[in-house]
Amino acid sequence: MNIRVLSVWLLTVVCVSISSCSRYFQFRASDKQIYANFEKKKVAVKVAYYEYKEIKLRYLVTGDSLKPALIFVHGSPSSISVFDGYYLNDSLQRNCEMWAIDRPGYGYTQFGKALTSIEEQAKCIVPMLEKIGKHRKKILLGTSYGGPIVAKIAAMRPDLVNGLILAAPAVQPGEEKIYNITYPTSTWLKWATPRMFRTANAEKLEHKAELNKMLPDWNKIKAPVIMIQGLADELVYPSNILFLKKQLSQTNVKIYAVRDQEHFLSWPQKKLITASIFEMMEMLGK
Repeated sequence: MNIRVLSVWLLTVVCVSISSCSRYFQFRASDKQIYANFEKKKVAVKVAYYEYKEIKLRYLVTGDSLKPALIFVHGSPSSISVFDGYYLNDSLQRNCEMWAIDRPGYGYTQFGKALTSIEEQAKCIVPMLEKIGKHRKKILLGTSYGGPIVAKIAAMRPDLVNGLILAAPAVQPGEEKIYNITYPTSTWLKWATPRMFRTANAEKLEHKAELNKMLPDWNKIKAPVIMIQGLADELVYPSNILFLKKQLSQTNVKIYAVRDQEHFLSWPQKKLITASIFEMMEMLGK
């Protein structure tokens, strides 16, 4: 059998297998599951919804409402569940109030329906920040694709952002990998692809153009920035470090370049990310 034909056949089998059990590939937890998880730890949590332009967005709140607000914005594919280990951290619980949102297309926010505009993604999150109020200091933490989204918010609404933490952020146009499988699973194999991955594919294929639109925005950012980037990252290339330093010459930027660290660093670099959160709070004077 021709190798190319065999490869296509195997890819089709894999996609059909994944599709047939796609509920196991959703990376999301229901409201009931979230409440049960927090109840086991005897930690209070609120899961709620709001609407923006007919999009019903789900968000989570936990921690001390009298302390600075820390807002998590996930990458793709993902959901608010990716930050579970942070919500239940005793030190974070005592020193900040944590907010997180399911971005459009993920979790329980129009699951599987992509919103590829970075600007619209940012605008979706603004109402949540307005709920927190202007009187409270707000630190936005964006991972991967969430990085440019929180940066866009900081450029668009500097009154709502006091500090930024960017973990493996995909910020430089074209400096990220697009896997070969992205193309067939976005076209003729789309029917066999779990909805979460369809959303991620749609975002990925539009990302370079969206980042190019963002180029004039970087010099509008005045909030201090901490960037954490793995030097072994083969998905979002380490060259994003130099790009960010150049684009943010007008503000305070601190870089943590982690040797041997690959792209998905929320768990392996949890200690560094948590330390960066407290470092940012110190920079802002809590």
